[in-house]
Amino acid sequence: MPSDSASGFRRRAALLLLCGAALAALACGAGDDPYDCCPAAADDWPQWLGPKRSGVAEVTALPETWPEGGPPEVWRRALGPGFSTVSVRGDDLFVTYTEDGEEQLFRLDAATGEERWRRSMGPNFEEEYGDGPRGAPTVHGGVVMALSSRGRLVAAHVEDGALLWSTDIHRATGGGPLSRGYASSPLVDGPRVYLNSAAAGGPAAVALDRADGGVLWKAEKGRSAASSPILVEIGGRRHLVIAYAHGLAGLDPETGERLWRFEWKTKYGLNIATPVFLPPDRLLISAAYDQGSALVRVQGGDDGFTAQEVWTTRKFRNHFATSVVHGGHLYGFDNAILKSIDIATGEDAWRARGYGKGSLILADGKLIVLAEDGDLALVRANPEGHEELARTPVFDSKCWTAPTLAGGRLYLRNHEELVSLQLIPPAP
Repeated sequence: MPSDSASGFRRRAALLLLCGAALAALACGAGDDPYDCCPAAADDWPQWLGPKRSGVAEVTALPETWPEGGPPEVWRRALGPGFSTVSVRGDDLFVTYTEDGEEQLFRLDAATGEERWRRSMGPNFEEEYGDGPRGAPTVHGGVVMALSSRGRLVAAHVEDGALLWSTDIHRATGGGPLSRGYASSPLVDGPRVYLNSAAAGGPAAVALDRADGGVLWKAEKGRSAASSPILVEIGGRRHLVIAYAHGLAGLDPETGERLWRFEWKTKYGLNIATPVFLPPDRLLISAAYDQGSALVRVQGGDDGFTAQEVWTTRKFRNHFATSVVHGGHLYGFDNAILKSIDIATGEDAWRARGYGKGSLILADGKLIVLAEDGDLALVRANPEGHEELARTPVFDSKCWTAPTLAGGRLYLRNHEELVSLQLIPPAP
């Protein structure tokens, strides 16, 4: 047998790769700490708003348009009520929705959309604007976490859905009943998991032990909003940033101690959009209900931090869709108007109607916009003017969930269906 031939070499290399993958999979399930295995790939979308919680996909090959009829559909499947975005790691999708009267966390096959397992998170949450779970799952190592609308945080093993632990955030943090439900997406950092805790009269933020779900600290008394935390570095120190009913706050990630606070009280206490970080020291907070936006500069160091207004405007009111940043401009929704905003001044660069209260992400200098009526659009992120490059219908009912882009495929959902589109053609 010509073992030194090119074909023999390729067979041995393929076998080694398969063995390595199998060993890695076994290691991922057998280790003492499943969080510290199975690292995310560069093009995964493992949590709310992507790898950096910025709504930006790090791709450079997004087409300038797509074929007539839209990007090729890979698969489409029925699902139940919920607003959860899709999280992706490798060949796995994770999404939450209601089925059989219960909110459930699903692992799906990214190639086919077929169910691999499901894990109940408790009874369905019913609400006038839409039933079902709100927050996105977070995949970290060999563990996936998701928060139910009633406040139960579930941690399950990625491989088989086995329950590792669950914590009732509502009971653990106290506070009164919720009218809109919990909507925070878990943020994992080292040994801790962070959430906007949302309970009326209780703490606005909570940190849990990622190993067992125990509460490590609670902070910022007062009802939080339906937002999700982010981690940033300002002035040589890490800040856990939360938007809650009374404003924007920076906390010490290890202790929950307040580092600074910016007052931004909204009607109904609904700061829903996630704060946007603009390095090295600025943050955007934005809300609807005639509130608008504020750009905040955080300054200081070892002696303390302060948060000062750079500008405010009532002409940029993010409702539930978080804005993205590109080339000195913000792109996002002023209620039902898509806008480009000059970061330096807060003034409009352009505005465009026709998307309703949509949502968006950024990829390769382009906005991927899912309109409220179910149309998918590609818009150039250019402050000189609105330029729609392509548009196609995907759904025929209300869409309030942001797109996910991973592995060249776009994942979109509403309350009835989940669809996978081949947005970036695979390499030949």
